[in-house]
Amino acid sequence: MDRDLLLSMLYKAKNLLVEDEGIIKDMDALVIRNNNAQAEILQITNKSYKRLSFDEYVEDHPLPERGDFEEYKSDSSFSYSTGADKVFSIIAVIALILGALYTLLDVIPTILFALKFDFSEAGHRGLSALIDIGITLAVAGVIFAIGQLITWLIDRSEREKSSVIDQQRWEQEWVEYNQMLAQDEQELQENYMKAAQERDLQIKNSLNKDDERIMELAESIEKTSDEAKKYKDRHDEIWQELDNDVLEFYPPDYLYSEAAEAFYKSVYNMRADTIKEAVNQYVESQEWEKTRELQKQQIEAIEKSSKQQIKNANDIGARMGKLLAEMDASINRVGNGVDQLHDGMDRLNDSVQDVGDNISVQTQVIQKAATFAAIQRQYNAAQIINSQYELMSTIRNQGFLTRQTLT
Repeated sequence: MDRDLLLSMLYKAKNLLVEDEGIIKDMDALVIRNNNAQAEILQITNKSYKRLSFDEYVEDHPLPERGDFEEYKSDSSFSYSTGADKVFSIIAVIALILGALYTLLDVIPTILFALKFDFSEAGHRGLSALIDIGITLAVAGVIFAIGQLITWLIDRSEREKSSVIDQQRWEQEWVEYNQMLAQDEQELQENYMKAAQERDLQIKNSLNKDDERIMELAESIEKTSDEAKKYKDRHDEIWQELDNDVLEFYPPDYLYSEAAEAFYKSVYNMRADTIKEAVNQYVESQEWEKTRELQKQQIEAIEKSSKQQIKNANDIGARMGKLLAEMDASINRVGNGVDQLHDGMDRLNDSVQDVGDNISVQTQVIQKAATFAAIQRQYNAAQIINSQYELMSTIRNQGFLTRQTLT
């Protein structure tokens, strides 16, 4: 194929594929927008608006607590108190006193006759005195009973009058009590009607808004459908053009804009003369990109591993430094112990020189030999610790060099 014709075909294929991919993206966006609109319409149509019920309103706005009528009505107005019982009680007391005085007139002569041993007359007088006492008690009792009877009759009459008055007043209060309950019920009904009307108005407004929103969404869906139809028609036109002018020579597995762009640049920049060479170059570049990406990932993994090794070496160096510091302290303590042993040996030698003649020369030699053996063991231990310290110093220096090398 002629180079100019090949460039023309590749240029057309590139532009058509770029346009088609843009159309596909736009159509995907239209599909998403259409699905969202349909989902919103479904959500709106599934809404339920509940009217305000009387029970619901009463639950939130209960009637005032009035109590029962027994708590509401007033107490009885009966408070009449007559003084008849007190008057007759006083008369009875006076009768008792008078009777006692009259009886005393018979009692005194009875005592006098008894002192004169005139028992006949004394008996007669005593009997008269008993009769007087009985008559006095009977009269006082009758007077007291009459007073109580008169008081009871008057109290009964007043109670009947008060009962009639209370009954009339309570009937009036009963009417007022029922009127108050009816007023509460009426106010509750009126308030409920107002609240129900407000709720109905809110529901109506919400339904109107829902209808307006559904109309907007329906218009949007219709508009989206029109746009999608236009995109679909253009998509079909593009593939018709590709089928007529391009697909005859274009590789079928590379019908996308990136490959078409690469093919066009290869031919345009004279890196390829045929579509086959352009395809091979594109495949090689893709393989090279994959290799480059793999190398990039490997380099990142190596860098990450190196950083971790450096961190581990630093941690090891820090632990070694701490261990060496502890060994330095141990060696210093051992050195101090050796110095103390030398001081003890000097004091022991001084003591040996001052021992009396009663200790034999052989005993002195044995003691010195034992002391020298103990000192020799301590000195050998100090030498071993010094060797360990030198070994740890060498290890620490090697760790420091390792960290420098890794860094």
